[in-house]
Formats: sequence, C-alpha cells, structure tokens
Amino acid sequence: MKNKLTNNFVLKFIALLFSAFLWLIVMNISRPIVTKTFYPEITVANPEVVTEHGQTFKIADDVKQIAVTVKAERSIMEKIKTEDIKAVADLKEEQSGSVPVRITIEGFEGDYKEALPNPRNIQIVKENIENKTFPVTAIATGDLQSGYVIGELEAEPQSIDISGPKSSLGRISKVVARVDVSGLSEDTTLKADELIYYDSADNVIDKSLLSSDVDSSGVNIKVHLLETKEVELKFDQSEIGTESGYAVSGLQIEPQRITIMGNREDVEKIDDIEVASSALKQENLTETTKVVVNITDYLPDGISLADSSAGSVVVNILVEKEGIKNIAIPVRSIAVNNLPEGMELSYGPEQNVELQFEGLDEALENMSAEKIAASIDLKSCSEEGTYDVPVTIASLPEGCSFVGGATIQVILTKK
Repeated sequence: MKNKLTNNFVLKFIALLFSAFLWLIVMNISRPIVTKTFYPEITVANPEVVTEHGQTFKIADDVKQIAVTVKAERSIMEKIKTEDIKAVADLKEEQSGSVPVRITIEGFEGDYKEALPNPRNIQIVKENIENKTFPVTAIATGDLQSGYVIGELEAEPQSIDISGPKSSLGRISKVVARVDVSGLSEDTTLKADELIYYDSADNVIDKSLLSSDVDSSGVNIKVHLLETKEVELKFDQSEIGTESGYAVSGLQIEPQRITIMGNREDVEKIDDIEVASSALKQENLTETTKVVVNITDYLPDGISLADSSAGSVVVNILVEKEGIKNIAIPVRSIAVNNLPEGMELSYGPEQNVELQFEGLDEALENMSAEKIAASIDLKSCSEEGTYDVPVTIASLPEGCSFVGGATIQVILTKK
C-alpha cells in the first residue's frame, strides 16, 4: 500500500501544481482584475490650520483635480463612479508646503485592490490675508422706456472692504455693481444684481479666495433718469455779411434737429434751440461758406445732448450773386440714365450737388430743388471704377438757364 502512494511521486506533484495553476487561471477569467484612472476633485481638510493664523492658501498652479488609478475586480470597477472617490489633502499633515493626498472610495471599502493618486502630494502656497477698500462703480443693463436716458447711477455704499491674499487684492482694478433697469420711467432705488471684480484688462477675477463686508444684495443703486426730446435748431443770420451784389439765399443745417436731455420740467419748456447770431458771424461773403458750430455752447442750463458726441453742427451759408441762384439738391434725387447692365451704383462722399442758374430775378425766385429735373448719363461708363459725371437739366422755367459745370462722383461696381 505504501509503495502505491509513493510510486510516481514526481508526476503526482507536477499534476498538483498544474491543477493549482489551472485553478488560478479559471479564477482570473471569472473574476479578472482591471485598472482604471479617475479624475476626482481635491478636497482640502482642516483649512483652519492655516487660516486661524491670519493666512490663506491655495493649491499651487490652481490644480483642482487629481488622477487616481484604481485596481479592482471588473464587477466592482463597473460600479465605481468618479463621485465615489474622495481625494483629501489634510492640512494637518502639511510639511514645508507639501500635503499628502489620501484616497478613499466610499461604499467600496475593502472591495478594491488599491487606489493610488498621481501625484501623491500636492503643493500649497500660503499668503497673509490683507484688507483693502475699493470704490463701487454702478453699471446699468437693460432698456429704459422710450424717451428716457440714465442721468446718474449712485451706489450705496460707495465703497466696500475686500479681504484676501495680497496677490489677489493686487489684481483688482475696479468693483462693479450691475443693476437691471429694464422698463424704468422714473427715479428709483434697486438692489444690485451682482458684484463683479475686474482686473486692469477688464477680465473677471475669481472671488473664491476673497471676501467682502457686503455682497450684491447689500448694495443699493439709486437710478436717476432724464427725459429726452427732439428739438429744432434755429440760427440768427443777422451778422452774416456779403459783398455788394451778393446775398444770403438760405442755410443748410446738418443736423437740423437734435435730441436733448434733462429733468422733465426743464425739457418740457423747450421747443427749439436758438443759436445766437455770433455763431455765424461772417463778412464780405461771395460764395457758399461752411461753418461748424459747437451747439453745446447754446444749450440752456440743465440741458445737455443725449449723444455727447453729436455737438458739432455743420451750417452751409448759401450765398448768391444777384441774377444768379445756386440750388443744392441731393445727389440721390438725380435721375440715372444708361446704367450698365450687371453694375451697381453708389455715390462719393458729397451728399448734395450745387447747381447754378442765371436769369431774371423774378424767375429765379420761383425756382427750388423740387422743381429741378436733373439727370446724369452713364453711357460712357462701362467698367468698374469711379467717375465724375456732368449733371444735365431736362427743362427750366422760362427766363432761366443752367450755367453748367456741375458734376457728381459715382462709383460703379459689379453686382
């Protein structure tokens, strides 16, 4: 019996090893180990270790996530989600700015083989907390009711105290309180919608490391509205002088009407703006003369322009010789003949063309831009380009003739 047990011992041992190896293979096939990398956010524990000493901190390079390599059976791995993985850097373990990252997988304790962070330590940067006062600038969004503009926005409080790392405070260029004024038609006080910190390049600054003595709900914005109105400009011509034999035939004003703004009681009193004669003071004129007038010098007290850039008004003083009449007509009112096929027409910078007529004074007096049938002929303009084309007049009242010589600049381009 003993011989039977000991016979072929080597072969039996090899068979045992093979069986064990085969069992491991079967087990690995049925319950394989797999590896997967997750990227959970880093959580900092016990921040008071730093903050209670009048300091603040941030993770170097603003790292917010960390790579975590997990090994587990396939059936377990399929159940693990990123939010189950907790990557915690405990500031109690900080040494010379380095903090180890500890990984746990909630709900899977003991079910996974390993979970390793990369890197295994994060670096933190400490800074002293400072305090600085900044003025608050109010900015409006949204559209007021028609006929109104914003006269003034006043923030209350006018300044706020902000605390945070010196490097972050140093980036703040301005603090803006934004408020929505949609539909307003009277003065009112509104709560600010939000407080925004900007740097010198108007980039929004992250406020996560900053704190202030008030938030947006604690800032009130006083909104003062002004009423607007469109009024006509009236110029006194009494100081315009011409040489003997010449006379002023009229004024061309651009713009003829302007939009003003002010308090309602002031605006409602104004129907037009009267410009003093000194604005157009001229001597010995013999031809049409252009004068640029700064209209803001003639606005009543408490009144200003709704568009501050619209203060310059161009006045053309039309001067005629007796027996001769100059009439300016818009270039777009001139008929166009023989426009080449496939071409589009546009005009040069001049918006009006001045035509000169001569004849009896009585006949000239009855002439006006509306009674003139002017045209141009593009028969000789066959290619793209800019052309100076003579103006022709189809018919004139008896006793008048067209002096001629007037041209307009046209630009032809392919459609």
